[in-house]
Amino acid sequence: MDRNKRKGPKARLIDELVQAARENSATTVLFHATMAERFGLSPTDSKTLDVLSRLGPLTAGDLVDHTGLTSPSVTALIDRLEARGFVRRIRDASDRRKVIIELVPEGIAELSAAYNDFGASTEGLWNAYSTQELKVILDFLRRASAALRAHADSITSAGE
Repeated sequence: MDRNKRKGPKARLIDELVQAARENSATTVLFHATMAERFGLSPTDSKTLDVLSRLGPLTAGDLVDHTGLTSPSVTALIDRLEARGFVRRIRDASDRRKVIIELVPEGIAELSAAYNDFGASTEGLWNAYSTQELKVILDFLRRASAALRAHADSITSAGE
C-alpha cells in the first residue's frame, strides 16, 4: 500500500511540506552558491557578508557565534574578505584591544545590487499573501531558523 494513502490529509500535507522545504533548501543553497561564485566568493564568505549586512559591524568573536565557524576559520575568512575590499577591520573606540569588522560600502556595491535585484523580484511573491498568511509564514521562518541554529550549535558542541 502507498505510504501516503495510509495517512490522513494533515499527514499528507506535512509530507508535501517536507518535500517542498527540502526543495526550497536545496534551491536556496544552490542559488547562494551561484551568486557567491559570480563574485569570486565561497558560500560561507557570501553569507558572512549577509550577516554583517543584517546585524551591522561585529567582532570576530561575534562572527564565530553567528556563523558556527571556528576562530581560526573566521580569521582566515576576514582576511579573504578584507583582501578583496569587502570588509575592513577597525579598532573599537571604547576598547582599543577589540577589533570590529564592518562592510566597505563601495566594496559590496555590486554584490548588493545583484541581491537587490533578486529581492525586488520576490516582492510580488509576498504580495500574493494576506496579512494573516504572511504572519504565519513569518512565524514559521523564525521558528525554522531558531531550530536550525540550535541544531547547528549542538553539532558544533558535539565536535568540540
